[in-house]
Amino acid sequence: MKNRGQMMKDIAGSRALVLAATVAAVCACVSCPALAGTKLYSPLVEEGALEIEQRGFVTSDSKSSLDDEQFYSASIGYGLTDYWFAEIGGEWVRDPGTGKTRFDATKWENRLEIIGDGSHFVDFGLLIEYLKGGSGQPDKFEFGPLIEKRIGNTVTRANLLFEREIGAGRDSGLGVEYGAGIHYEFSDEFYAGLEAFGSLGPVHDFKSSKDQEHRAGPVLGGAFELEGVPGEIKAEIGYLRGLTGATADDTVKWMLEYELEF
Repeated sequence: MKNRGQMMKDIAGSRALVLAATVAAVCACVSCPALAGTKLYSPLVEEGALEIEQRGFVTSDSKSSLDDEQFYSASIGYGLTDYWFAEIGGEWVRDPGTGKTRFDATKWENRLEIIGDGSHFVDFGLLIEYLKGGSGQPDKFEFGPLIEKRIGNTVTRANLLFEREIGAGRDSGLGVEYGAGIHYEFSDEFYAGLEAFGSLGPVHDFKSSKDQEHRAGPVLGGAFELEGVPGEIKAEIGYLRGLTGATADDTVKWMLEYELEF
């Protein structure tokens, strides 16, 4: 009879095989992101966790082409198993200079934990997301690896995400975004850190460095409970400074989440 260590390796191997096949299928049927994301994903999944989340960002810049870009997302997700977290929600965008906020997409997001038991050098997972575009907007696939390393109270994360638009009005090529950050947890209720995000352009023809989007800055976050209310509320706010001429000078981002375990 197999020991526990061998069983864990077999399970991890089976997950990796299934996920590799999924990624291959996505790539086979699958542009460059319209804007660089500002969410840093963890590969870890908690079974039975219900999450209701609202997040977004707004930019400020002296150039009208970069000023007052806004993004809003509202979603609900659930840990279906100890390695699969599924989320559904909507996204709204205000393009710079328009003064109008439009519905951009309905999203179905899946976060898959491949290695998360602490037996390897890093915890590793995969994000697979499908976005159904709003009126006049193309559909999108987004996928890529999620990496996390914990040393004491310090947590380091890195995401490398690929995006391809499909349907009418799509861009050509496979776009690349990244996110990276390091957080120090002062307690279970409070953390602070630095994060960076960027968009490199299409894989087959990366933009010149001055035309790429890169932004970085500090974040503060924490969790708290309300008396008589089950679960906990998590909140985060961050300021990101643009590092290139193609990036807005100032970006303020936030996240508010209610989490309940079943």
